[in-house]
Amino acid sequence: MGTRSLVRFVDEHGSQLVCLFRHYDGYPAGRGTILRDFLTQTKFRDFDTWPVRFVAYELAQHIEASKGKDDGLMLRLLPTSTKLANTDCEYEYVVKAVRIGTKGDVTVCVNTTNWRGGFAGSVAEFALFIDIAEQAMKDRQAAALADIK
Repeated sequence: MGTRSLVRFVDEHGSQLVCLFRHYDGYPAGRGTILRDFLTQTKFRDFDTWPVRFVAYELAQHIEASKGKDDGLMLRLLPTSTKLANTDCEYEYVVKAVRIGTKGDVTVCVNTTNWRGGFAGSVAEFALFIDIAEQAMKDRQAAALADIK
């Protein structure tokens, strides 16, 4: 059983531009790190091309991680009307452009069926949120290994 997730890119009017499903590793310390890395390396002025570029970026990450494994391709584009409530996904990452004149900003929301609340903030705040989640995952793995020994 995988930790299924969606990444949705939404324009400033709320129109969904793309929705990408992933069957496994959808938690913040998994798929969240891929989205964090993409968002922190991309300039806002290119937002109109972000959805297509993210699909290509995540596909490249998936192919690299899958070398030598026969786990199949577990990424799928879904209809742009797809929402978390309409799926059996556990996490949804929503990337939204907020334009202010000729400049703009991007907000990221993390919605989940696993814990209360969620996350909403800037790309910098999202990067910090993912860093904390990633460290917590490493700490849990280290504790589990220590228990085995």
